[in-house]
Amino acid sequence: MDYPPFALYELAVVGHVYQMAMHRHFPDTALLTPAIKAALIGSEAGLMWLMFVAVRRAGGADAARWAVAAYWLNPASIVDASVFVYLDPLFVLPAAGALVAAAWSAPVLAGALLAVAVLTKAQAVIIAPAVALIIWNAGEGSRAPARLARAVAAGLATTGVIVAPIVAAGAGPNMIAALQSLARHDM
Repeated sequence: MDYPPFALYELAVVGHVYQMAMHRHFPDTALLTPAIKAALIGSEAGLMWLMFVAVRRAGGADAARWAVAAYWLNPASIVDASVFVYLDPLFVLPAAGALVAAAWSAPVLAGALLAVAVLTKAQAVIIAPAVALIIWNAGEGSRAPARLARAVAAGLATTGVIVAPIVAAGAGPNMIAALQSLARHDM
């Protein structure tokens, strides 16, 4: 599997819950797909909650309700996770959280959430410049480099915590080889 390590941790939790609920031999039953979908739908619910809180703070409760309804009724979001079981909601929630944390002058949280997003699905790296720009502009200008440095430090520390068990188990080279396969992907 060529997903980054945090996605594997998230799927491992789903797998352990499924295994405990079903049988220790992990049977491939009709309940496995709904178990995975439940995690994705949970991430989408978390995203809608985050969206509601962030938009309510910026534009009021009515705007927040409209924003959540627009996301919830978007056919792309319905098909992505609920139908095709793509793992996008698992990285979109921490990616959106990084953007919100950056805007709310919480650079350490923004850096940590960005690391979680990127270590869930590599495509999340595309928002890194936006997170950095928001951190740079969210507060007193003379403190911008310090805010950005705190975000980078938090991202690196979070990455270390996520990757350390893999390296400690001797699977670091395997993880690097799997992630290098992303560069050969045709998308």
